[in-house]
Amino acid sequence: GIVFVVGCTSTTSSNTARTATEQMLVSNAVDQSLSKVDFQAFGGRKVFVEEKYLDCTDKSYVVSSVRHRVLMQGGQIAGKPEEADLILEVRSGAVGTNSSNSFLGIPQIQIPGMFSTPEIKLINPVNQTGMAKIGLVAFDAKTHQVLGDGGMSLAKSADNNWYVFGIGPWQNVWLLRDLWHF
Repeated sequence: GIVFVVGCTSTTSSNTARTATEQMLVSNAVDQSLSKVDFQAFGGRKVFVEEKYLDCTDKSYVVSSVRHRVLMQGGQIAGKPEEADLILEVRSGAVGTNSSNSFLGIPQIQIPGMFSTPEIKLINPVNQTGMAKIGLVAFDAKTHQVLGDGGMSLAKSADNNWYVFGIGPWQNVWLLRDLWHF
């Protein structure tokens, strides 16, 4: 007897405007940057988080993360500057990603009037880095006297992938990384 087996699969997928990797790189860099800041001075005080100087990708995440850290130190979030003991201004120097893609191999060669040879990638590192440079300054809501040094905090996160002979990605391959940087 003859037996036939038939199967069917249907998959639906969609892509967001920004990849999940990009979003994770940026939010991780923001988290690392803010983890370098001591928020203890805001404990027991009403703090208004001023965001008008913050212009960046993921602005809502940055503001929410600052508020969360103030709350975790026992501070209270004020809805208006008039209700606050302190104003905490947040600004960004950079919040975003960079990508790099290079290869070791033979580039495509175009021979005039004839044909072109294919590109041959032996080793191909593909890297994306998320960066966050966040500035903070706190001042008394009534006197406008600056409290503390304020300043900037910088952090970055990375997604490093390697392809060897077109196979991959492999993440953080130490041998290849050491060879690539001679």
